[in-house]
Amino acid sequence: MRGQLQRLLDAGSLRNVSVQVLPFAAGAHSGLSGPFVLVETPDHEHYGYVEGQGTYVLHSDGPTVSSMEQLWGHLRMHALNIEDSAQLIRKVMREL
Repeated sequence: MRGQLQRLLDAGSLRNVSVQVLPFAAGAHSGLSGPFVLVETPDHEHYGYVEGQGTYVLHSDGPTVSSMEQLWGHLRMHALNIEDSAQLIRKVMREL
């Protein structure tokens, strides 16, 4: 697990990657329904991708993608900032 945490820190040091931790203290949140991916093309088209057990969907309709983008904003708002996230990851690594 220590190696996985170090990989997160390494990825977070890249200029195009931000690692933010949503702590358990945040409680129940809208991201508990599962992972999703947001994509913006060079032509500024927006897509949302959801994958689950035995299913996958690429959304291109505006209202659905907008809802996913709002969910993403909500999750980021409750997550630790980049520096605090890195500190928490380092703390967990020390405790292992």
